[in-house]
Parts: sequence; structure tokens; C-alpha cells
Amino acid sequence: MEYVLFNVSGQTYGMGIENLVGIEEVEHVTPVADAPGYITGITNVRGQIVPVFNLAAKFSADSDRNEKKYLLVNLDETQVCLATDEVVGMRNFSAADVFEVPKVINNEIEYFTGVLKLEKNQLALVIEPNVLISQDERKSISEFVSDMK
Repeated sequence: MEYVLFNVSGQTYGMGIENLVGIEEVEHVTPVADAPGYITGITNVRGQIVPVFNLAAKFSADSDRNEKKYLLVNLDETQVCLATDEVVGMRNFSAADVFEVPKVINNEIEYFTGVLKLEKNQLALVIEPNVLISQDERKSISEFVSDMK
């Protein structure tokens, strides 16, 4: 299966490409008053106004780098940019290199759906964007975007 690999706060994560629309460089994110806390702001991607989702905040991590790359993903009928520190690239992984998340983690954090074995014994947690951004958050984002139109 093919995954996009990216870094947030020094940690590598992976995401299956089925929700990925593209990898975007965004010049400017406009903060919006009263936006949900996990929304950094909005940006223009391919002529559409798209909310920017703060992965570092979701993961309770400090992001010490300026966000430079964004994963444009489809969540139901809404597109969202996931802010990353860096996109490492896309890579195919065999079934032998994809592991289950240990139950102690998976019971607490359901959006981590797997572990990828990288080179030099490094690992990357796999996120599922449709679980990462809950149904309620997606509804809130969808309403937020429609209010912007």
C-alpha cells in the first residue's frame, strides 16, 4: 500500500493516499476569529478557500518549525489542509512492513491505525484522517467553510 510520509514536531507519520488530493505549498494562512481551536486559519488552494488543520495541536506537540507543506485531503465532502513541518515523500510498503498499533495506544488514540517500519529501525505512526478529524469536527469545519462563502 502507498503512504505519504510527513513530519510533525520531529516525529514521522504516515497516511494512506486514498484521501490525499495533493501536497501543497501555501504562502499564507489567514487566521480567522472564532474558528474552532484546531483550525489555524484558512488558505486559498487551487482557487478554493480551505481550512488549515493544526496537526501539532491535535497531537499535543510543539511545532518548532514554520509549517511549510500541507496535505490537502478529502474528508467526506470537505477538503482540509493538514499542516505539517515537512513532507518526506510517498512510498509503497509491503504488508511485512506495516504493523498493528499496540493496544495500549490504540485503545486511547483511535486515529493511529498502524505502524510503518522505516529504515534504521525507525517507525512511523499511521493516521486515518477520517478518524483523526471526528464527525463532529468535520461537521463544524463544513459549517465553518459554508459560512465563509
